[in-house]
Amino acid sequence: MGRHLALVISVISGCLVTFIPVLTCRASAEDLSREDTIKAGKQAAEVGDFNAVYHLGLPLAEKGDAEIQYGLSGVLLYYAEGIPIEGVADGDRRKIGLMWLRKAVEGGWEPALEEIALFYRWGEKGLPRDSELSNCFTQAEGNHSRIVKCRQLEHAKGYEQ
Repeated sequence: MGRHLALVISVISGCLVTFIPVLTCRASAEDLSREDTIKAGKQAAEVGDFNAVYHLGLPLAEKGDAEIQYGLSGVLLYYAEGIPIEGVADGDRRKIGLMWLRKAVEGGWEPALEEIALFYRWGEKGLPRDSELSNCFTQAEGNHSRIVKCRQLEHAKGYEQ
C-alpha cells in the first residue's frame, strides 16, 4: 500500500496549487505535460484531493501509461476510501481499480505484477485465493512474455469482472 501512495504523490496528477475546480482540472489535464502532471499530482495527493488526482491522471492512463494506471488503481483501491470520485460509483471502485491494475500489469509495470500476485496469494480486494495465478504473475515479474499467459488463465477462470 505504501508504494501506491509514493506513486500517487510522485506520479499521478492533481490540480495546480490554486486547486482549480475539478471540471476545469479535467478540461486542462490533457494539456499538461507528464512532468507537470506529476508536479501537480504531488500537490493534490499531499492535501488528500484524490478526486483531482484521479481525474487529472486519467488522460495519461487512457493513453497507456502503466505507471499512472498503477497509481489510479491505488487511488481507487486504497487512498480514496470515503472520498467521492466524480464519475466512479462507490460500488464500482474495486472493479475499476482492478481494471487499472490489470492494465498496468499488461503494460509490464513491475509493482503492478507484484501487487496482483499478492492479491491472488492472499485473496484480497475481492479476488479469490489462487496460488496458480499468484505464481504465474510472480514469474511474469522477471519474464514479461508470461503476462499474456497469466491474463489468459485469469480470464479462463472467470476472475475478470
